[in-house]
Amino acid sequence: MFAAWPHAAFPSALLLRHHRLVDSGKALHESRRVPMETTQIPRPRRKPESAPTDEHKPFDVFLAYNSADLPAVLAVCTALRDQGIKPWIDIERVRPGTWVQDAIEEAIHSTRTAVVFLGEGGTGRWQRLEIRAFVERCATDGIPLVPVLLPGADRLPVELVMLRQLNLVQFKESVHDQEALRRLRWGITGVDPDA
Repeated sequence: MFAAWPHAAFPSALLLRHHRLVDSGKALHESRRVPMETTQIPRPRRKPESAPTDEHKPFDVFLAYNSADLPAVLAVCTALRDQGIKPWIDIERVRPGTWVQDAIEEAIHSTRTAVVFLGEGGTGRWQRLEIRAFVERCATDGIPLVPVLLPGADRLPVELVMLRQLNLVQFKESVHDQEALRRLRWGITGVDPDA
């Protein structure tokens, strides 16, 4: 089927020519090499690290709440800021046009403490998911999880079994209760202001 090569030495001649080209290319390439230290590309200089701006500092506390309790939660949020605590609350931190769930998940993984506000209306759907995530972080990472009873709520809801073992904070008469704010600050920062 196949015709014999007209010249028996043809294949070996091709191979020999190929090796000569490869070898001469290698020699040419090696002759153009310059020692590495003279060809190093200068690295860009790093900017000196400065203290992070307040905008880029990690948040001290994540505030999980039922939307029915928003006015009371915002009042507590303002009081915390007045005491130098940086809270993460969704209505202030989720940029319009972005996925709320993505922002919440990122905040759950980056905040140092979580506060779960519980009012007369019980827990909301999304709040229950946030609570589950923070119970897991409390168990695995040891972050503080502080249940907070707002005025009108006298005990934890029955379905929140996992929160029953945690020391809670209770605002009895109003969200401006100074003793409750003191305890909440202690729960968030780990520093008792009266100690």
